[in-house]
Amino acid sequence: MKNKDKILNIVGKSECGISAKQVFDKVSWDMDKTTVYRNLEKLSLEWKINEDFSSNGERQYSNKDHHHHHFVCNDCWNQRDIGCFLSQELQKLEKKEKISITNHSFVLNGHCGDCNK
Repeated sequence: MKNKDKILNIVGKSECGISAKQVFDKVSWDMDKTTVYRNLEKLSLEWKINEDFSSNGERQYSNKDHHHHHFVCNDCWNQRDIGCFLSQELQKLEKKEKISITNHSFVLNGHCGDCNK
Protein backbone atom coordinates (compact mmCIF):
# COMPACT_ATOMS: atom_id res chain seq x y z
CA MET A 1 0.00 0.00 0.00
CA LYS A 2 1.31 3.44 -0.97
CA ASN A 3 1.96 6.10 1.68
CA LYS A 4 -0.87 8.24 0.28
CA ASP A 5 -3.30 5.33 0.58
CA LYS A 6 -2.24 4.62 4.17
CA ILE A 7 -2.77 8.26 5.12
CA LEU A 8 -6.09 8.42 3.28
CA ASN A 9 -7.22 5.34 5.20
CA ILE A 10 -6.27 6.90 8.56
CA VAL A 11 -8.01 10.20 7.76
CA GLY A 12 -11.05 8.29 6.52
CA LYS A 13 -11.45 6.53 9.86
CA SER A 14 -11.31 9.79 11.83
CA GLU A 15 -14.68 10.83 13.23
CA CYS A 16 -14.07 14.52 13.73
CA GLY A 17 -10.87 15.30 11.90
CA ILE A 18 -7.28 14.46 12.66
CA SER A 19 -4.14 16.58 12.81
CA ALA A 20 -0.95 15.91 10.88
CA LYS A 21 0.77 15.07 14.18
CA GLN A 22 -1.91 12.50 14.99
CA VAL A 23 -1.52 10.95 11.54
CA PHE A 24 2.26 10.85 12.00
CA ASP A 25 1.88 9.19 15.41
CA LYS A 26 -0.06 6.39 13.73
CA VAL A 27 2.49 5.82 10.93
CA SER A 28 5.82 6.92 12.46
CA TRP A 29 7.08 3.33 12.28
CA ASP A 30 6.54 3.41 8.51
CA MET A 31 7.22 6.94 7.21
CA ASP A 32 8.85 10.19 8.26
CA LYS A 33 7.11 13.43 9.21
CA THR A 34 7.91 15.17 5.90
CA THR A 35 6.25 12.36 3.97
CA VAL A 36 3.11 12.64 6.11
CA TYR A 37 2.85 16.43 5.68
CA ARG A 38 3.59 16.27 1.95
CA ASN A 39 0.97 13.59 1.36
CA LEU A 40 -1.68 15.37 3.45
CA GLU A 41 -1.07 18.50 1.37
CA LYS A 42 -1.34 16.53 -1.89
CA LEU A 43 -4.54 14.77 -0.80
CA SER A 44 -6.04 18.11 0.17
CA LEU A 45 -5.07 19.74 -3.14
CA GLU A 46 -6.52 16.75 -5.01
CA TRP A 47 -9.78 17.25 -3.06
CA LYS A 48 -9.58 13.73 -1.62
CA ILE A 49 -9.70 14.99 1.97
CA ASN A 50 -11.02 18.11 3.70
CA GLU A 51 -8.59 20.54 5.29
CA ASP A 52 -9.94 22.73 8.08
CA PHE A 53 -8.39 24.72 10.88
CA SER A 54 -9.16 24.26 14.55
CA SER A 55 -9.49 27.30 16.77
CA ASN A 56 -5.85 26.94 17.85
CA GLY A 57 -4.81 27.29 14.18
CA GLU A 58 -3.82 23.66 13.72
CA ARG A 59 -4.86 22.03 10.45
CA GLN A 60 -7.38 19.22 10.76
CA TYR A 61 -8.01 16.70 8.02
CA SER A 62 -11.21 14.74 7.50
CA ASN A 63 -12.83 12.37 5.06
CA LYS A 64 -14.52 14.01 2.04
CA ASP A 65 -17.37 11.51 2.20
CA HIS A 66 -18.17 12.29 5.83
CA HIS A 67 -19.84 15.68 5.55
CA HIS A 68 -20.04 17.40 8.90
CA HIS A 69 -19.54 20.70 10.65
CA HIS A 70 -17.73 21.30 13.91
CA PHE A 71 -18.03 23.15 17.16
CA VAL A 72 -14.62 23.71 18.81
CA CYS A 73 -14.29 24.90 22.40
CA ASN A 74 -11.82 27.80 22.80
CA ASP A 75 -10.82 26.63 26.28
CA CYS A 76 -10.45 22.83 26.25
CA TRP A 77 -10.18 22.39 22.43
CA ASN A 78 -12.78 19.62 22.47
CA GLN A 79 -14.64 19.43 19.22
CA ARG A 80 -17.87 17.81 18.23
CA ASP A 81 -19.83 17.29 15.07
CA ILE A 82 -22.88 19.44 14.53
CA GLY A 83 -25.49 18.84 11.89
CA CYS A 84 -25.48 20.63 8.56
CA PHE A 85 -28.27 23.18 8.49
CA LEU A 86 -27.05 24.95 5.37
CA SER A 87 -28.14 22.51 2.65
CA GLN A 88 -31.26 24.39 1.54
CA GLU A 89 -29.50 27.75 1.61
CA LEU A 90 -26.62 26.39 -0.45
CA GLN A 91 -29.05 25.03 -3.03
CA LYS A 92 -30.67 28.47 -3.29
CA LEU A 93 -27.25 30.07 -3.67
CA GLU A 94 -26.28 27.63 -6.43
CA LYS A 95 -29.46 28.39 -8.34
CA LYS A 96 -29.24 32.17 -7.86
CA GLU A 97 -25.54 32.45 -8.74
CA LYS A 98 -25.58 29.64 -11.35
CA ILE A 99 -22.74 27.85 -9.62
CA SER A 100 -22.11 24.32 -8.41
CA ILE A 101 -20.85 23.95 -4.84
CA THR A 102 -18.92 20.71 -4.47
CA ASN A 103 -17.87 21.10 -0.84
CA HIS A 104 -17.93 23.45 2.10
CA SER A 105 -16.64 23.52 5.65
CA PHE A 106 -18.03 25.22 8.68
CA VAL A 107 -16.45 25.59 12.13
CA LEU A 108 -18.07 27.29 15.11
CA ASN A 109 -15.89 28.40 18.00
CA GLY A 110 -16.97 29.24 21.50
CA HIS A 111 -17.17 27.65 24.96
CA CYS A 112 -18.53 24.17 25.61
CA GLY A 113 -20.95 23.43 28.45
CA ASP A 114 -18.16 22.25 30.75
CA CYS A 115 -16.01 25.36 30.21
CA ASN A 116 -18.90 27.86 30.14
CA LYS A 117 -19.71 27.41 33.84
